[in-house]
Amino acid sequence: MRIVLDTNVLISGLLTPKGPPSSVLTLLMLDKLHLFLDNRIFLEYKEVLQRRKFVFAPGVIGSILSFIITDSTFLLSEPLAVELPDSDDLPFYEVLISAKADYLITGNKKHFPDHPCIVTPKEFLSLYLQQSPLLH
Repeated sequence: MRIVLDTNVLISGLLTPKGPPSSVLTLLMLDKLHLFLDNRIFLEYKEVLQRRKFVFAPGVIGSILSFIITDSTFLLSEPLAVELPDSDDLPFYEVLISAKADYLITGNKKHFPDHPCIVTPKEFLSLYLQQSPLLH
C-alpha cells in the first residue's frame, strides 16, 4: 500500500509506543506499507525530529532518517493550485496526488481537502485491516 505520512503521525508514533500512529509506523517498518515523499517533506521530518522538546537521541534520529532514505520513494511532485489552511501541508497533498498514493495519513484532516484518501491513523488501520483479512 502506497502512503504519504504527515509529520504529526511520525512524531506521535515515536513518542507514544501504543496507539494508531505507532501501529502505522510498525507496518511501515515491516514493509507492509511504502512511503512516498519529496525533499520538502524529508527536510520537515528532519527539522521536527531535531526539535529539543522531543528529546530524541541523535542516533535514533539518524536511524529513522536513514530508514526513510533507503526504504521510501522520493519524487518531484507536481505543484497544485490549491490553497490549504496551513500552507506547510501542501507538499503532503502534492505528493499524494503526484504519487497516486493510496492514502495520506494525518492527524489533522481539517488541514486538507475532504478526500477519501486523506485519513487519520485510526481510520487507516481500519481500512488496512479490511483489505488484509489475514491480520484479523
